Amino acid sequence: ETALHVFAHAGEVSMVRLLLERGAEVDARDRNGSTPLHWASWAGKLDTARELLMSGADINALDKLSRSPLFGAAGGGYADVVRLLLVRGADKSLRGGKGKQTPLEKAASKRRNLVVELL
Repeated sequence: ETALHVFAHAGEVSMVRLLLERGAEVDARDRNGSTPLHWASWAGKLDTARELLMSGADINALDKLSRSPLFGAAGGGYADVVRLLLVRGADKSLRGGKGKQTPLEKAASKRRNLVVELL
């Protein structure tokens, strides 16, 4: 993982912006293939996810288990992040995780009803 991953997960928008301005790779991968956008989305960090997207992050990046940022946000019940990703064009048909679920199926399995309505 990189400093960008850590600050994205923590929701530290100003540090994310600073690192990106200084040349950090917006789509850097950790050992699981996750990008900073995965980390921000899966932690429900709306402003950080928005900053990463404005800096060109791959909205449909897949980790080693074929999970997208939308998949994690949906499973976590982060409706605001899910809404942002959908508005920005995230592919909600991508299947990921061990069960090869769509984000909708993941949200439903976790009883994330608000997210289910969005998807």
